[in-house]
Amino acid sequence: MKLLHEDEFSCIEFLLDKKGQTIQITYFDIEYSAYFDVYKAQGFLSELHKAGLVNIKSSQIDHARYYSDVFLKKYSGLVIDKDIEGAKKLAISFNLEPLNETLVEQKSIEETWALIDEVLKKEPDLLSEEGFRFDLYDNIILILEVKENLKDYLDQYLKAFRNDELKKPPSQKEDWAKVPYFERDFYRYKKQREILLDIIKKKTELQNPREIRISINNELPVEHLNLGELLACLEKDGIIVVGKYEFSGAGSSGYNIVLSVAEDKIQKTPTKEQTISQSGAPSLVNENGVGYIKLYKQGSKIKIGKTGTRKYRLLEVLLEPLGAAKTIEAIFDAIRVSRDESDSRLMDGYLAQPRKMELIEYAMKELQKTDGLRGKIKLNLSANRRSAWLTIED
Repeated sequence: MKLLHEDEFSCIEFLLDKKGQTIQITYFDIEYSAYFDVYKAQGFLSELHKAGLVNIKSSQIDHARYYSDVFLKKYSGLVIDKDIEGAKKLAISFNLEPLNETLVEQKSIEETWALIDEVLKKEPDLLSEEGFRFDLYDNIILILEVKENLKDYLDQYLKAFRNDELKKPPSQKEDWAKVPYFERDFYRYKKQREILLDIIKKKTELQNPREIRISINNELPVEHLNLGELLACLEKDGIIVVGKYEFSGAGSSGYNIVLSVAEDKIQKTPTKEQTISQSGAPSLVNENGVGYIKLYKQGSKIKIGKTGTRKYRLLEVLLEPLGAAKTIEAIFDAIRVSRDESDSRLMDGYLAQPRKMELIEYAMKELQKTDGLRGKIKLNLSANRRSAWLTIED
């Protein structure tokens, strides 16, 4: 699985906030950095469409938006005044007749690009100004449906990130063509996680855990971190909630991340109930669809059952990593099965949370009956029963 650029990752997170909805989107909604220019941004949306993760229903240049180019400003003014015939005549008088075809919507972004290409070919002298070209691309409006399986894609992507399986694109030979983000020397996931958690733990001693500020440029080794992915993993694990990004202020550089951390989700080193150390951390084994757990590296395999069962998937989510608190929502999402779609209690606003807790605890009891795990594993709940973590006695 390929590593996404940080702007591409931000774009997916933006879209996921609209999951299941049909939305109107322009370049300015997903403009993050110089890398993600209008061509790359729209191209990325087109890639997501081809992958079946979004459905672009229509594409069209919106002539009612702001234009800096003098000609396009006059053309759009006529469109706004509903003088469509006047706008068409203006385009024809400047030998830009293909522009009139942009007054109706197209079915794909590629069709809109093709129309812009036709316009740009017609009158090179007029089009020498970059403003004309950028005005056209910047004002493309897409109507797209954000499909439900975009979340599944992100889950798979983050799993590959945790497992250090993401591949950087090949580095370009020419320096001018190199993408700085992909030239960074990223640490492995485990080290990235340790660095950020260490900073968060220290911050909770000095700041309100509901509003922790971390300076991205001054306190994080950003050249070694996939920050978007890392924050998403910690949020998915129920350790943090990312509130916002804010400018650090005059006289400082860059931005702060503002996080909320529930203190019971930053686990201290256990004393009475010892978790197995990371050097001998338990691991799961999948053999032809049957799942096993090894409590330590040289340990024997303990059969759990089919990898699609709740109890196996419960182990899978609670072992990433062992001892980390995760929200009940995140845990249940990981063990959800198809029959849950017809569970009326899961659809009820009042009954959903206790029902999720009930199903999680039932799956844990099934695990605790397993030969080799009896008396060794325990599901720990926070005081408010909104998060849980696993401990395994050595």
